[in-house]
Amino acid sequence: MEITGRTKLMEVLKAYPQLEEQIIAVAPPFKNLRNPILRRTVAQLATIEQVAQIGGMDAAALVRILRRAAGLEELPAGPA
Repeated sequence: MEITGRTKLMEVLKAYPQLEEQIIAVAPPFKNLRNPILRRTVAQLATIEQVAQIGGMDAAALVRILRRAAGLEELPAGPA
């Protein structure tokens, strides 16, 4: 599974549940992901790019962090 800026948060969490704490650390408002009901709604709607925006972080940087933590190769330079 690829992680890009357009990837839905739910897809990332299903494939890489261990990334939940890193996402919460970057964007503390996403601590609600621990609530199963909110997780189903918020995670299905939000993309990694939106998580980065809420966390005040560059989307490409967040994609790099998550890909590295998931053991994926870095994406070539360009948009997230």
